[in-house]
Amino acid sequence: MQGVKQPPMTRLLAVIQFYATGNFQIFTGDSHGVSQPTMCRLVKEVSKALAQAHVNYVKFPEQLAPTKVAFQGIGNFPGVVGCVDCTHVPIQLPSVENGENFRNRKGTFSLNVQVIGGPNLEIWDVVSGWPGSVHDSRIFTNSRVCHRFERGEVRGILLGDSGYAQNTFLYTPLLNPTTPQEQRYNKAHIKTRNSVERLFGIWKRRFACLRRKLANSPVTCTHIVTACAVLHNIAVQTRQELPAEDEVEEEVEEDVVVNDGVGRNGAGAVIRRAFINEHFA
Repeated sequence: MQGVKQPPMTRLLAVIQFYATGNFQIFTGDSHGVSQPTMCRLVKEVSKALAQAHVNYVKFPEQLAPTKVAFQGIGNFPGVVGCVDCTHVPIQLPSVENGENFRNRKGTFSLNVQVIGGPNLEIWDVVSGWPGSVHDSRIFTNSRVCHRFERGEVRGILLGDSGYAQNTFLYTPLLNPTTPQEQRYNKAHIKTRNSVERLFGIWKRRFACLRRKLANSPVTCTHIVTACAVLHNIAVQTRQELPAEDEVEEEVEEDVVVNDGVGRNGAGAVIRRAFINEHFA
């Protein structure tokens, strides 16, 4: 069987099975009559093709008003269009000159993947090319989606943890809420932002390769991550069954480098204070 070229659908299904199970490519290939070298090549080619399709499947909706309504229904936080966070995808030590850059704070090798999630566990945006040593806030400030918000191309609020800097469009929690309105703000923030933690749990349960150590090149690993984002959104759009709730592990946060979200010259704190006074008084 391994000497016979398999039909395109068989090869596609073999790669999707690898995404779903995270099994060694040799075992996945054997179940489809595909040799390990061929399976490795198929993972590379199919992942790149699916990743290139992200422009059609991983994007903010054209009309954001329903998204704001849906998010407000979660935690009563107004104006939210997405929740941003990063998750680590484990990889083997890359055989590249800067391989140590992929070692994260826990001492293992990974990609640090940024995701902006929607209210129904969709992925609005994914950035998969950064090594595990890079902090979440650096990834965000250098991302295309950040620049889109800065230019006003996407209008609305993002919610992020205290590792990000508060600004006019990204809102972070208070470290020490004391007044009733501050406590209401934090409660609404945490409840709403929990959606992206749940998204990570479902995404990694649906595609177990994201939880296991990818042995591909760093470039192919980034394509695999983006491909799984594309397939996840297709599953959400077509209402595929979610993993059972008791099987979904919500993302356990890495230790957050706290900056209290104040940004430059404390301007972020002023912006957040005005927002709390307007919406949570």
